[in-house]
Amino acid sequence: MSKANNSTSLGLNHSSDYKQWLKDLKQKVQQTQIKAVVQVNTTLLAFYWELGADIVKRQSTANWGDGFLKQLSKDLMKAFPDIKGFSERNLKYIRQWFLFYSQGQAIGQQPVAQLAQVPWGHNLQIIPAHTADITEHTAIISAYTGVIPAHSAVIPAKAGIHRVFNNA
Repeated sequence: MSKANNSTSLGLNHSSDYKQWLKDLKQKVQQTQIKAVVQVNTTLLAFYWELGADIVKRQSTANWGDGFLKQLSKDLMKAFPDIKGFSERNLKYIRQWFLFYSQGQAIGQQPVAQLAQVPWGHNLQIIPAHTADITEHTAIISAYTGVIPAHSAVIPAKAGIHRVFNNA
């Protein structure tokens, strides 16, 4: 081992200044990863919102029983084989999610912005159980985004839902 490597490894690795800097650096890396996940989620949900609106619009002009969603699913999965989320079932969820939040009443900027904070898997857990009343559902989203920390994208969906519905 060279003299330079030996003195660097012994002196630098053992100094409290270096250890604190390394600890801070690790924390910054983790925070950056969390921000990236949240940004990806926000972008994905904005895309799903637009896709939901497009599906509703196109289905309104399609013939009943022509298999619009089935065909769309096949075409998207063929075009993007490495991307999950284009199954017929998920396209139906996207449509349901869009319809629920865009139904009859203006829901304001705040609740829509909150939707982007809730990961897609969490939305799927919330919507089927609470689709009767948008006011109730918006309150659930508000409670959800207030209960789950900003790094909720890394919390498994069922754990997050459990905490919201059990007020934990």
